[in-house]
Amino acid sequence: MNIVVLTTDSYFSCRLLSQVVETRTKDIAAIVITPSKVKGRGIFGSIKYVYQKSGLRNLIYKLVASLWVYFAEYLYKLRLLKKCITPSNLAKKHNIELFRSNDCNDEMTVDYIKSKAPDIILSINVYQRIKEGVLSLPKIAAINNHFGLLPKYKGMAPYIWAMANGEKEIGMTVHHMVLEFDQGKIIEQNVLPIHDADSAMSVYLRGCEIARHMICDAINKLERNTEYGFEQDGQGSYFSMPDRTCIGNFYKRGYKLWRFRDLFTVLQAI
Repeated sequence: MNIVVLTTDSYFSCRLLSQVVETRTKDIAAIVITPSKVKGRGIFGSIKYVYQKSGLRNLIYKLVASLWVYFAEYLYKLRLLKKCITPSNLAKKHNIELFRSNDCNDEMTVDYIKSKAPDIILSINVYQRIKEGVLSLPKIAAINNHFGLLPKYKGMAPYIWAMANGEKEIGMTVHHMVLEFDQGKIIEQNVLPIHDADSAMSVYLRGCEIARHMICDAINKLERNTEYGFEQDGQGSYFSMPDRTCIGNFYKRGYKLWRFRDLFTVLQAI
């Protein structure tokens, strides 16, 4: 089994990947790191875009999460933390080949993935749209982890939208990837209750602990049956990046995007 991972070099990506990397180290042919900034905008352009789209509170949330991970990675490099912080740390620790891509769909990246003869392509937190040139490469399937109970909550940051809309739980889905966003057959699905004291970050952290096992289970099922998966059923919904109205509704329901205790939870989980 050859698995090529497409991901961003973030702490949350690392949490989602850690289980499959540790249990299937020999099967991971490569980890491909894709950009975490908005395509074509650069770092400062991405900051401006997030602020204009979803306001100061969501921008601060993203900046705090990013800066805290940089701090944790610094501690990791000083060997003050033992567990890996990012997928690139995982790759180095387990001697997995690492490839950094500016665009997951460009010719160089497609050729590189093709050279690994993937059976499965695993997408984790990729912010770029993955096109046919990549999706057609694996022998078995290209699969994605999504924090929404498909067919509901397709799109971006579904857990934030679910909390803003007053849902009592969020869904997590591992599904086949097709050209249309979040439309492929479902392989694994689970739910996570939302508590009154939750923040967006605490929900995502708890979700990662469940989803990383789901990813392994999905790969195991595809290994036994390469056609495994069932069609999405019911009324679907799609949401883009949370806008100012979404964030406003989120706070009106008494939630916070992050709390200081969440940052210490990150360090305790490392």
